[in-house]
Amino acid sequence: MSEIRLTVPILSQLEPEFDFIKNSRYKGIEGIWFVDSGMPGPILGITIQTHGNEPSGLAVLWHFRHQYDIAKNLQRGSIFFIINNIKATEVYLSALKMDEGENKETAKRKARFVDCNMNRLPEETLALTGDNRYEVRRAQELGPVWQKLEVAIDIHSALQKFPPTLVVCGELQSTLIKNFPIKYILTNIANVQLGKGAIQFYGEPGKIKGLGIEAGSHEDSSSFECAVGCVMALLRNLEMIAEKESADAPPRTCEEYFIDGSVLFPYPSFELAKVFESFERISEGQILAKGNGTNITAGFDGHALFGPKKLKPDSIAEEVLFLSRPMREIVI
Repeated sequence: MSEIRLTVPILSQLEPEFDFIKNSRYKGIEGIWFVDSGMPGPILGITIQTHGNEPSGLAVLWHFRHQYDIAKNLQRGSIFFIINNIKATEVYLSALKMDEGENKETAKRKARFVDCNMNRLPEETLALTGDNRYEVRRAQELGPVWQKLEVAIDIHSALQKFPPTLVVCGELQSTLIKNFPIKYILTNIANVQLGKGAIQFYGEPGKIKGLGIEAGSHEDSSSFECAVGCVMALLRNLEMIAEKESADAPPRTCEEYFIDGSVLFPYPSFELAKVFESFERISEGQILAKGNGTNITAGFDGHALFGPKKLKPDSIAEEVLFLSRPMREIVI
């Protein structure tokens, strides 16, 4: 195991990190901190706050500015730290200052995005004209930088309690994720979800190595630690920093969930048949949701993921559940 001891910030320390990266610029584009080793190597993107209320990415930024000086310790290649959704993050940080209560929690939930979900963007986002939605305009602004990336990690967290999970974009590459502090791995979700996630616009198609992280629940310090640990492991695996994992670190057994379906509600009257726990087993033919005399059933044996903690979701504009094929164990 690594000898590096991870230190993570508390929530109140994150606003200065937001101010720092918001005011950082790369070729005139705000919200980008560029760190260059001056030596040949990978072009890595660390993208944060794709959703404004997911602060683990700001915790990563804090770590690499204050605990592990990446500007000093980067051995090769370069890193773009990019805050994807500035405005939604501003809304979230304002909500944190509200008095405790239901209004504060509602405000934080609504701070996920401003006009549209940055992980459900239109396929033609970068070529759209006349679309004034903030997230679309921000994606277009970031597009030229996103497309420079050769490797990328996009950091997320979940509203509900959720185990740290790796989301693979493209082919699963075990050498890239060696020693990530994560047991659960999702594959193929990009081919199932509605729209395109921001990470799907990164790099050159077919060549970009992209990873998404669901670090845990939004404001849990363990989520901050997981996100930092994943980025540290990625930097070691890319040989961008000098620190190495112990040579005798044993291989780990992880669980892969191949996403092969989802549940979408056609009308607001629909509701889930039950509250599904994370990775709960489902059976072919099982009733997953009901509404207007119609049942939605599982088309195969597998698992339910990312379900809400209530029978009716806040919105039916996105998937209510994702469905995976039966878990398989893989050794990394």
